[in-house]
Order: sequence, then structure tokens, then C-alpha cells
Amino acid sequence: MTRPIDAGRAEFNHGRLASIIGLACAVFLMAPPAVQAQPKVRTAQAQASQPLNQHLDAAQAALDRKSFDEAIREARLALEIKPSSTAAISILLNALIQNGNEAQALSEADRLISASEASGVLLSQRGFLRRKAGRLEAAVSDFERARRAGNGNLTDAQRRTLDEAIAEANTAIVAGDIAAAQSAFDGNDFAAAEARAAKLRERLPESEPVNRILVESLLRQGRTAEALAAADRFIASGRAGAQFRAERGYIRRREGALAGAAEDFHIAAQDPALSDEERRRYAAAEAEANDAQDQATLNEATRALNDDRPGEAIERAQRLLARKPDSETARSLLSTALARQNKIKEAIAELDAILARDPGRGDIYAQRGYYKRRIQDLAGARADFIEALNRLTDAAMVDNVKKAVAEIDTATAPGQRTAAVSKEDEALKRIAQLARQKRYDEALRGLAAIEAEVGPKGWILVQRGLIYREQNRFAEAATVFRRALASHLLESGQILNVQFWEADCRAELRKRAHDIEGALAIYRSFVAAHPKYADGWYKLGYLLLAEKRINEAGPALLNAINIKPTTSGYLDAAGTFILTDAPLASKLFRNGLDGVAQKKPEDPPRTATEIEQIKNNVVRADQSFRVTLSTTGITNRPYGAGGSAFDYGGEATVRFDGRYLPAIEGVEAYLSGYHGQDQTGFAETNAQIGVRWRPFRDIDFSIGPSLLQRFEPDVRTQLALNWGLGLGGAAYPYQAKFEGAATDPYWDFAMLGTWRTADHRYLQDAVGNVGVMFGARSDKLKSAIGPTLWGMAAYDSAATDPWAFGVGPSLLGRIWIGGDQYRSYDGLLQFQLGYVTAVGDTKRQQGWRGKIILYF
Repeated sequence: MTRPIDAGRAEFNHGRLASIIGLACAVFLMAPPAVQAQPKVRTAQAQASQPLNQHLDAAQAALDRKSFDEAIREARLALEIKPSSTAAISILLNALIQNGNEAQALSEADRLISASEASGVLLSQRGFLRRKAGRLEAAVSDFERARRAGNGNLTDAQRRTLDEAIAEANTAIVAGDIAAAQSAFDGNDFAAAEARAAKLRERLPESEPVNRILVESLLRQGRTAEALAAADRFIASGRAGAQFRAERGYIRRREGALAGAAEDFHIAAQDPALSDEERRRYAAAEAEANDAQDQATLNEATRALNDDRPGEAIERAQRLLARKPDSETARSLLSTALARQNKIKEAIAELDAILARDPGRGDIYAQRGYYKRRIQDLAGARADFIEALNRLTDAAMVDNVKKAVAEIDTATAPGQRTAAVSKEDEALKRIAQLARQKRYDEALRGLAAIEAEVGPKGWILVQRGLIYREQNRFAEAATVFRRALASHLLESGQILNVQFWEADCRAELRKRAHDIEGALAIYRSFVAAHPKYADGWYKLGYLLLAEKRINEAGPALLNAINIKPTTSGYLDAAGTFILTDAPLASKLFRNGLDGVAQKKPEDPPRTATEIEQIKNNVVRADQSFRVTLSTTGITNRPYGAGGSAFDYGGEATVRFDGRYLPAIEGVEAYLSGYHGQDQTGFAETNAQIGVRWRPFRDIDFSIGPSLLQRFEPDVRTQLALNWGLGLGGAAYPYQAKFEGAATDPYWDFAMLGTWRTADHRYLQDAVGNVGVMFGARSDKLKSAIGPTLWGMAAYDSAATDPWAFGVGPSLLGRIWIGGDQYRSYDGLLQFQLGYVTAVGDTKRQQGWRGKIILYF
């Protein structure tokens, strides 16, 4: 929650307050022209005023020389003569204030006002005193009464002085009310904060701080609809800034109003006052909302089609294509829906658009063939089926297409096709079947025979090259593909595919020669020339991935899936971005899991364990910020070794992965605290803040400095150098061969070392387990428990006996809690209980031990 601007309350010193009251007097002592024109005062009245003037002169002289008590006495004597004397009132109040008696001055003003009809001077004086005392509403009332007391005789300067006083007091009132509402919010009294903010909004409907407190208070009370309505009203006023609009965007996104959320983020990002980081964050939020909206639209279209509502499916698919015209999935779905409404030619046109972008889609050729058959374009249908047979690998789809070809052949009258074409078609079907059965030699002999009979054909060269490629005869395949490209016998839709196959064969030859850079150069050259060819990007990305060049592989795979999304592409690309762009990794993993759920025929089936592993990676990607809480205890240990002991601690860690902090691969910051005490009374309490660097992606090793603040047994601040290593262990369920059935072997090993520079002390701990685990799981809980042999060692350079060893039986358990359709779990609870026997003379490790650790 962003705190509103605090205008503060006006503060005055004695001198300034006295000068202001003097100015107030001047406002009313300055006679307007009408007064100056009055007749002269009678001589008797002048004579009667002499004692009054004497007291006033004496009071003013005493005030000028700082004799405040004398000034007060003389002013009171003047007031006894003339209670309404503004000069006497001014001297009296100024003397009291400068003498440090502001409260008495205010009481005197109250007395004078209650004793007689209040003058404008006295009211304005009391207004300034009340404002100084913090009685702001009362001060405003006095200023307004003083303004009315002028009876229209005030000059512009006089009126402006009072108006400024009124405005300043009102500003302070509002600031105080806003601060009170903010204080209630900060104290988690959200109902009170809401009530104060709602009352303030009646006076200040266009105040962003007031509206923000109101909206946030409603959200914290779970009243999302009311919060959204309040945000809508304020934004409709046209006074909302970029941050407020973005906050409404986040609310809308949580409520599933993705279009509105994207609009809010887009408008917020246009504010020229934003920093580059804020603009990047809002643009990323807009993109995420748009992507989620697109997926939701696609899901709605799919449901409509499955429920036999093709009209709705068409409308949603067209809406998505208006935003993402390159979405082949949406275009294919649109084609199917159009065919359901017997709009076959329109359906074919959509498939034409897909094949123009990706001519390698055998499934699209087959689908177009079926549509052409429906409108009796048998020649066109047969040609498409043949193209499909050249590309399809799924056995069931191949069988269906072959049957369709056979049906067309049966329906075609004899003599409609030449004998040569018939032989080519039959040969192609036979050779394609032999290739699928990996009977390559027979397939090659068949190609040679048909070529000898009908002469060179483009399809014969391509088929021969593909068979060589399947046999890993890359040099021969590349030569054949080059011949095909030079022959001018290829159909236009085949040329780009053949160019890619030729480049791929050359790259494979480079890899065989251990020239990885040469292979990468071939793929890079191809995608530079054909940036919209997805398979080129896939080949480049997967080769980089195999070479462990993760940061280069990710962008290549991302380019591929932006052209031709595949489930495997989403998942493999996601893993490359966990440490460098965690929000993108989270999004890609979720897209991949959506693909797994759809069970597309072209995707390999995933086992439950594989799906769980993917969901674990979602947790890793989401875990930019994590918290660890732990407590350990030991009992039945010899008193001389410390006796019973108990400690607890916690750590909060945030990764530099592009979500909350800039991306610095492998770096994380942390804040931790620890307290422990043993039976002898020795206690240690410390806190530290530091950074860690994890230089290896696949090994849990870290190193880095921290600032350690010790509070017990003494107070000391020092630099510490830390390192850690973790091996084995089912850090996430199912990832380390824990299948959740029967028993699985289990082991783990961890080391942690620290050098405390001011203490000149090195501490080293090592702990490990070997045993078995029994697994169990349900929809929301996964667990593993089993017996282990628990071993540990410790080194303390400051101890009399620096080394301590122990080993013994234990019961180790882990519980993974929560999770959803994308995440394997939300938290991990680990516990262990065992008895450790000391090995050697030092007994520090001996006794019953237990520990509980919670990660989330």
C-alpha cells in the first residue's frame, strides 16, 4: 500500500504567531475610506480617552522592551476602561504569547469573546491561537466569522490574508484525516480505514490517496467487487494516475477480467512520468494479461466446438486471430467450425493460410483433403492425401489417409488417370510404407525402379534424400537434396522444406566431425534467411541446449514456439529462463501444461511422474521469493557437552531473476535470524544479511559474503564468508526417483561452512542420511517417510576439541502441501527424529535429536 502524501500540520514558533496576530489586528485596524471621512470626535471624548491612551502607550512600550508582565498589566487596565479596545486586546495577547503563555492567551481570547460581542480582530486572533493548538475545525470557524465581521469593508489584501488562513487550516485538517485513515490501515484495522476513507471521499472525491486507502481497505476485507467499483468511480473522474490504474489492472486480472486488465496496464504504461522499470513492469503485465486472455478465448472456442456450438466457436476464433493472426491453432479450429456449418470453401481457405506459413503440416494436408472430398474435388483431395502421407508419422492417421486414397481411387472411373501417374502414386504409397517400417533398402530399390521407368521426378529425389537422412547417411542425403533443388522439379510448397533438410544434413556432418560451432553457424545462417521457419529455430535451440548453452538456447526455442507452438517447445524453453526471466519461465511452463492437458496427437504421452516433474519446475520458476523456518532440539546429551539445547531460526530469500529484482543469473539475497541456547545457559542470537552466488545450474552449491550482527553472548558486527553444498535428497517429489509407490532408496548429504572474520573462527557442519522412503499421496498432499541412518560431523576452530562426530538411527519424513493444476505443491514440511551416538571422545553430537523445517 502506497502511503498518501502527508501535508502535515502547520507548526509556528512564538515569534511567528505573534507577528501573524499583529497582522490580523492590522486587517481590522486599517480604517476604510468611509471611516476616515467621519466628523471629528468631540473634545470631551478626547479628554476621556486620555487615561486609556496612557495605559495603551505604557503597555506598548513595555511590550517593545520585552517587559511582558508590565505589558499584560497595562493592557488589562486599558481593557477595564474600554473592553472592546482592539489595540489593548492585541497587546495583551501578544505579550502572553511572547511570554510563552499561549494556553493563557487562548483562554483570555475565549473570555473576551464570551463577555462581549466578538470583533473581527478578536476572532481572527483566536483563530490563529486555535490553529496553533491543533483545534483546526474551530480555527476555520473563527476565520470565517472574522471574515463576515468585516461587513464588506475588507480590502483585497485583508480578505486574501483570511482566505489563506482558512485554506491552510482546511489543508491541515484533510492531511490529518488522511493520516488517521492511513494509520488505521497500517494497523490492520481495515474497517476503520474504510470508514474514514469513505467519509473523506465525500469531501474529496478526486483525491487519489483517499481513494487508494478505500480500495485497498475493501480488498483486505475480501470485498473485491466493492473495491473494483470504487476504483472504477475514481478512474472515471479522470484524476487517477498511472499507479492507481495499474492497481485496478491487477484487481481485474485476479477477477478474470483480462481484457480490462490489459487495457489498464496499457494506459498506465503510457504515462511519461514513469521510470523505465515501471514502464517495463506494466508492459510485461499487459502482455501477460493478453496472453492469458488469448488462452481463455481459445479454451472457450474449443468448448463451444465440442458442445456443437460452431457459431460461437467461429466468433471466438476470429476474435483471437484479429489479435494473433499467426495462431495456427486458432485458424485450424476456425476451419473446423466453418466446416461444421458446411462453409467448406471458407474452411479450405483457412487451411491454405496455415500451409502457406508451414508447408510441413501433414495433418493440415489431410484435413484439407477431407474437405475437398466433401465438395467432390477428388483430384485435389487425392493430391493433398499424398502430401499428407509424405509427412505424417502417426500410424493411425496414416491408415485413415490411405483408406481415403483407396476410396478415391475406387470412385474414379478407369482411364481417368494415365498409367504412368497411377504407377507413381502406387510406388509412392509403397515406398512410404517401407520407409515407415524402416525397410530402407527395399524402399531405395523401389525408388530406383520407378525412376528408371518414369524418369527423374522431384518427389523421387526428395524421398530418396529423406531415406538417406533416416539412415544417418547425411552426406548422401545432402547431395540428393541439392540435386532436387537444382532440378526445378519440386513443387513450390516443397522447396523451403528441402532447403532445411539439406542444411540440417550439413549441420549433422559438422556435429559428427565435432565441429559444434560449424553446425551452429549453419542453423544460424538458415534462420537468418528464413526467420519464420520454426523447425530451423527448434534445431538451433535444441543443439544449444545439448551443449549446455542455456542462455542462448532459450531465445532460440522462444522464437520457435512463437511461430509453431508445441508442448515440448514450451516446456524446454521454460527451463532455460528460470534464473534469468522467472515470469516468462512461469508462463511458458503453464502453457506447456495446458498443452499436456489437451493431449494433442502430435505430442508424446506424458506419464504422471513426468507431469509432476513439470509441475515441480513451475514451483521453481515461481519461487523468486521463498521463506524457510526451522527449529531443532537435542536432549539426553551430557551436561559437559552442553546438555539439552533448543534453537530456532528463519530465512527469507529473493532471487535476482527478473521478477522482483534485476536478472543476475545465480545470485540471490537473503535475510536470516537465529537463536539457540543450551542447558548450561550459553546462548547465541544473531541476524545476517547477505548474498549468495550459485555458479552451477544443476548442482546445489553456493558461496557468498554476509554481514553478521551478533546480539548474544556479546554484541559484535562482522563480515562472514559462507559456502554450502547439497547433494541427493528428494528436494521435490518424484524428481529424485521417488515415485510414491512401495519403497525407494534414499540418500542425502549437505555441508555448510562459514568464516567469521572478526572472531577468526571457522565453523563447518556436514550431515547425511542413507535409508529408504515409503511414499503416499493424495490430491493436495504428497508425503514420504522412512527410516534412515543419520550421520553428522561438525568442526569449530574455537572449541577445545574442534571435531565432533555422531551417527544413529532416525525417522525422516517430508510432506509436500497444496498445489494446483500447474504447481506440484505450495509448501514443504520436513521433520526428523533420531538418536545419535557420539563417535570419538567429544560428546557434542550425542543425544536424542529432532528437527522441523518448513519451506514455502
